[in-house]
Amino acid sequence: MMNNLSKNLKLLRKRKGLSQTQLAEKANITRSRLAAYESKNVEPRMEILIFMANFFEVSLDDLIIADISTQKSEITVGGPKRSKSELEKRLKELETLLDSQKRMLQFKWKSSDPVNPDLQKALYELDNFAMISEQAILLCHMALER
Repeated sequence: MMNNLSKNLKLLRKRKGLSQTQLAEKANITRSRLAAYESKNVEPRMEILIFMANFFEVSLDDLIIADISTQKSEITVGGPKRSKSELEKRLKELETLLDSQKRMLQFKWKSSDPVNPDLQKALYELDNFAMISEQAILLCHMALER
């Protein structure tokens, strides 16, 4: 579902002049995990996505959805100005991404070992994150309607 993430990570890393090893160290992950993110084999956890967006000074939606290669070589902090219709489109894409993540979470929750408290805690925290994300999306919709 993360359309351009792997391509964007690789492009942004190269623009900063970093090797996979250097970026992996900064993100506190292994080089092989970063390579998997860049080759579309693995989707990063949310905290890694947030770190990468902050590190490269791009929005999460630009990192995940946009095709950064078609944008100017230097991405500006906060991303380019967008029209209301484009913001609505991006918001819809984020809602779709959140829905798919929620379905995956529900599946994992149902199939998880109820005896493993660490797994249950992690799934509970992900569920809380999903609820907060839904509230943020709702607030964005309300702001766009003004």
